[in-house]
Amino acid sequence: PIMFFMLIVINFLITKNVKQQISQIQENYIPIIELAPRLESDFEKTRRSFLDAVAAHDFDMLEKTKESKEAFIADLSQAQQTIDMAKVTHLQNTFEEYYSTAFEMFRRLMIGELSTSLESSMRDMQAKQIQVVALMKDATRLDKETLTHAFTETSNALDKASHLRFWINILCPS
Repeated sequence: PIMFFMLIVINFLITKNVKQQISQIQENYIPIIELAPRLESDFEKTRRSFLDAVAAHDFDMLEKTKESKEAFIADLSQAQQTIDMAKVTHLQNTFEEYYSTAFEMFRRLMIGELSTSLESSMRDMQAKQIQVVALMKDATRLDKETLTHAFTETSNALDKASHLRFWINILCPS
């Protein structure tokens, strides 16, 4: 009876470990996998909204680009629990710089301003756009080694549980 009880307790602890490993994967990695396409979509909507507003020469549409900006920031703020806070802050600040630069540059373009400073603003906006894309990729990149380790630990715990169940059946037949 004591051996049976010890094996049950050990099995419980191993099962608990497996559940913790799975929970860690669900809480730390799945949100990052889901976040990347949302941020990319939000950013593309923002970029596309600017171009549509200019093409339509519609200042109301230009103002509405703030909605896609807010969607990007809302999605990014949800990631603060799974992504390094410094990366989130850097990405948000860079995105806001991009947005401000693009908004002002497209507004000036719509009012008909054509100057060398506008060309400079356009180059600055494009550089910030490239930087935002790079920071999004960096922030949502999964560390393959860490993820592999998490799955390996889960697999090892499952193997231990399987072996333990085998020995429980051998040592304590029903």
